[in-house]
Amino acid sequence: MRYDTRRDRTGWTVFDRWTGQTVVLGRCEQAGLSPEAANAVLWRIGGRSAAEGGADILQGHAPSWPDVSSGAAR
Repeated sequence: MRYDTRRDRTGWTVFDRWTGQTVVLGRCEQAGLSPEAANAVLWRIGGRSAAEGGADILQGHAPSWPDVSSGAAR
């Protein structure tokens, strides 16, 4: 299995066993989760191969995006 969970300071983290990096889905790091939520993420991504998972599963930190609500990005 490529992905697994581990305890963190605030709950559970889903991580890539090959790289040790936290999984990022939809620009959200999968860290600080309840055990049930972490297992649900594992179930969702667990059956994918590295080639299949590369399109929407990222490792590392979520990118920072400009705050467009204040008009700062205009």
